[in-house]
Formats: sequence, C-alpha cells, structure tokens
Amino acid sequence: MFMGPFDNAIGWSTDGLIGCRRFIERVWRMWKHVKEEAGRKKQEVEMALQATIKKVGDDIAAFKFNTAIAQMMIFVNIVEKAGAIGKEQFGKFLKVLAPFAPHVTEELWHKLGNTTSIHLELWPAYDERGRAEVEDKRGAEKRSKAKLHDVKEPEMLLRILFFFAMFLPVEKDNACSN
Repeated sequence: MFMGPFDNAIGWSTDGLIGCRRFIERVWRMWKHVKEEAGRKKQEVEMALQATIKKVGDDIAAFKFNTAIAQMMIFVNIVEKAGAIGKEQFGKFLKVLAPFAPHVTEELWHKLGNTTSIHLELWPAYDERGRAEVEDKRGAEKRSKAKLHDVKEPEMLLRILFFFAMFLPVEKDNACSN
C-alpha cells in the first residue's frame, strides 16, 4: 500500500519499511500535541483535517492507498508545525488512519479515554461547509455552493471491509476437499 498504486506490479523491497516506521512513530508522538482545544492554530489544523478526510475517503474508494497515506503524512506535518491538535480532531484523524495502522490507532484511541474499539466507530463525515468557513476566515475566495461528497459512508465502509477481508485466512471446507 505504501510503495505505489494498488493495481501496479511492484517488486518487494524492505528498503521502504523504514519510511513506514518513521511515519507511525511520528503519529505516535502526535499524542503529546493533543489539547482539549487546538488554540490559535485550530483553523489551520481543521482545514487540513477536512481535506484529509475527503482525500483519504476518495482514495480508499478508488484503491489509491499510497496517495491516501501521502495525504495523512501531509496532515501530520501540519500538526507538527502547528504544535497542537484538538482532542476531537485527533480522534477523527485516528479514525481515518485506522484501516492502515489498526493496532497503533487502537492504542491511541484508548489513550484519548475511549472505551470502545476505534474499528466500531463511524467514518468521520467530511464537512465542506466547515472547511469553507475556515477558508473564508483566512481570506480565501468564498465558495458559491458546497459540493456533496460523492462517496456515501455505507459504500465506503463496504469497500474498506472488502479490502481487509482479502487478507483474512480462509478456512478449508471439509466438503470441498479431495
């Protein structure tokens, strides 16, 4: 998923694993930036979070996992630069990251004080109007109308489940064995 497009044949190499590990370590260190409220950088982080929710959702639906991960890396860079992320924002980011790093996100989810599994949570809703309000406050050009997210949440969930079901072990049916 990290090395390139899902449908391209790519030779396996362990050289890229260090990049994956560094990214997960950076996500783990984001925990120290979590605040009840993100403070003065809240708008910048919120705009980046909304862009990440949309991009990762669209990329998962299109099986473009490498670009989804790239977008999450961009978000982590923005949070590190801002120096703070709100507790609710961090929870939404963890939900987006959960299909790619299930164990780490589960641990961080519980560190936020949640008692249920992150994998039972709904995908965070993309709020283009909220993103547009943040952009307006920053002096960006006002959007005339909000576009609807073209991937419905139930469809997204089915695609994610289908993708991860491909990696489940298959039990041998005694009736089908020779």
